[in-house]
Amino acid sequence: MKLAKILYTISIFVITGFVILFSMGCRLSGLGIVNPFRYVDTKIVTNEEELEAFKSIDVDTNIVNFKIEEGDGYKVKTEFPSELDTKINVEGDTLKVEVKGKDGVNFDIVNFGNGISDKRCNLTVVIPKGASSSLENLKIVSNAGNVNLDDLSFEKIDIDCDASNIDIKDIVSRKCTIDTNAGNVQIKDCDLGDLAVKTNAGNIEFDKTKMTDLEIKSNMGNIDLDDVTFGKGNIESDVGNIEVDGTYDELKAESDIGAISASSDKDDTVFDLDTDIGAVTVNGKSKGRSYSN
Repeated sequence: MKLAKILYTISIFVITGFVILFSMGCRLSGLGIVNPFRYVDTKIVTNEEELEAFKSIDVDTNIVNFKIEEGDGYKVKTEFPSELDTKINVEGDTLKVEVKGKDGVNFDIVNFGNGISDKRCNLTVVIPKGASSSLENLKIVSNAGNVNLDDLSFEKIDIDCDASNIDIKDIVSRKCTIDTNAGNVQIKDCDLGDLAVKTNAGNIEFDKTKMTDLEIKSNMGNIDLDDVTFGKGNIESDVGNIEVDGTYDELKAESDIGAISASSDKDDTVFDLDTDIGAVTVNGKSKGRSYSN
């Protein structure tokens, strides 16, 4: 029965991975996501708009490379092909940005010839220096594009993307949720409170990051958490290796196909680790295919 389950898991995720990558028309690499859409017109429209002050940011797009930077006021800078329609306004304390394809635009999502960087689909939110401490919520919903956050503070972060690489550094947040179908997630030097990450296809990497509690669910991809600190952690992977190194109270990790390596600086860390195919290692010692204490 276990062999049948393993073979079934392998076949399902090979098929799933092919469908995800083909249907999104993307190739993932260290340089970013390549070729999300093909446009008939390559005219690029750039704009910079000054805005009233805001505390929260709500972005809903077909495709975007998103970042936040400091400047001399509250602004939004956009750089998009003319086939995309951009709507920007401040409602109450919330900046709302919507980037959608105009009526009649044909999005060819199986074209592998064009890239986001070539089409310059860029959205930059500008805030005054020192305004990061007053930011509250960040919500990003996007079909394709990369999200880069650096040296910012939020009450809550919610990122939901189909095909995107997520890269966040020096971020402070009380709660953070990241959900991506295809794309790598990289987190470094952050304090994120309660963190939940879900990805269908992509690697997850943390470095020098603090969390209150941690939950990760991955269908395909390696999970590498280095020098992390948290209370309770729950990690589930269908296909991929899991490595967790840091200081934490409790770790539960399961993998259908992939090795699990866990080490904690705390002597009383509670482990519950299990893999169907792979080896379990705890603090440098082999534990077979499962271990709990």
